[in-house]
Amino acid sequence: QSGYIQARRRLPESLQVRCIGATFHRAMNKQLFRQASRGMQVYADVCRRRPERWLAVDDDYLNWPVFTRDQLVRTDEHLGISAPQVLSELKTKLAEVFG
Repeated sequence: QSGYIQARRRLPESLQVRCIGATFHRAMNKQLFRQASRGMQVYADVCRRRPERWLAVDDDYLNWPVFTRDQLVRTDEHLGISAPQVLSELKTKLAEVFG
């Protein structure tokens, strides 16, 4: 199974249903994908899917385009979203973005 599916299964059901897919797909050029910063990988996915609103949850925060940083919830490198400050930020941003 893909890393996306495994990661999604670790989330509470209320968050699982909000997940829409992985940033990499087999049809993509793996070398070009790996050369891009994580922020650009995510932004390219946003451009491809064209959602009205979006949030990214990731522990990689370096080199994200400035205009995307408000959509990033940075996770704790050891505790993930279970870190109290991360969980609080995620809940706040979900409420702001998705009502």
